[in-house]
Amino acid sequence: MSTSVGQTRNTVNLRSFIDAVLTIAWSALPDGSLDFVNQRFREYTGLSSDQLTGWEWKSVVHPDDIQRLGTWWQDVRQSQEAGTTEKRLRRFDGAYRWFRIAAAPVHDEQANLVRWCGINTDIDDLKCSEQKFRQEATDLRTITDAIRQSVAVLAADGTILYVNQVFREVTGLTMREVNDKTLHTRVFHPDDLGRVLGERQEALLRGTPFEYEARLLMKDGQYRWFLIQYNPLKDEHGHIIRWYGTGTDIDDRKRSEQKLRQSEQDLRTMIDAIRQSISVLAADGTIVHVNRVFQETTGVTIREGNAKTFLTRVFSSGRPRPRPSRTPRGAFARDSVRIRSARFDEGRAISVGADSVQPAKR
Repeated sequence: MSTSVGQTRNTVNLRSFIDAVLTIAWSALPDGSLDFVNQRFREYTGLSSDQLTGWEWKSVVHPDDIQRLGTWWQDVRQSQEAGTTEKRLRRFDGAYRWFRIAAAPVHDEQANLVRWCGINTDIDDLKCSEQKFRQEATDLRTITDAIRQSVAVLAADGTILYVNQVFREVTGLTMREVNDKTLHTRVFHPDDLGRVLGERQEALLRGTPFEYEARLLMKDGQYRWFLIQYNPLKDEHGHIIRWYGTGTDIDDRKRSEQKLRQSEQDLRTMIDAIRQSISVLAADGTIVHVNRVFQETTGVTIREGNAKTFLTRVFSSGRPRPRPSRTPRGAFARDSVRIRSARFDEGRAISVGADSVQPAKR
């Protein structure tokens, strides 16, 4: 008799303690029907114990969640193992809030299931924050997809999280292929890959904006040059939380530069083939190039020709033109120097050419 009285007193004390807990707590019989709900549960729902115990608790579950909650509760009871789920419960004012419902079994000394204990934790604010974050992420993707330029969003460590529609269209890659670890190997030109990976890793560690030029494989199998620029997004503590990368197609510019370099090379080849000393100067008179005959005649290299001391080294001082130019042996040969403009840009001379002519023998 005293044992029974002691157990009853302990049960009362335990329930008093659970009533004082500032979260929803409950207990259920092995069949799943509630036999106890604490004060916090009653205050939240505005219902009495009689209106919540047994199977009456279903009345406070959101209509869209009741079937899934019933299925979960049945599965947990059959497994006799602890479980959690997230569902909406109606508050006393009719509003529904999200709760994380956790249930755990209680066994006696013989390992028989005697009851279930559960706690419902309010996670509605967290759910709203998650929903807001998902909506912001969706809005950001909509914006980046509308930009007619390749855009990538990366984690702080450089892992690609998202690429916009333009990137997927020009490369022909899907999001699954973009998230694959072999992306860089598949996209970048083999001759650029090593340089790109090295520069990228070093710049990510620095945490400052950076850029590089590289060739990317297009969906038609051709490579095109891109200017790739990265900028970090930092939190209020200065920690990087995202990287944003853009890719600008510069292939036409690179081809024009290559064409210009080739034209300049062809021009220098032609000038070198002329058996007369020729130099090319900028508009301000700075020497840009001297041809091979000039170098052979004076012994001056192209680097020396670009030096500021060029005139004093090549021409003798104190004489008006025509001045004798210096030969490889150190003697001065008397030449006539002619200067004439070679090209104009909007009426401004941007380069001139000069040649030296041996005066006719008298």
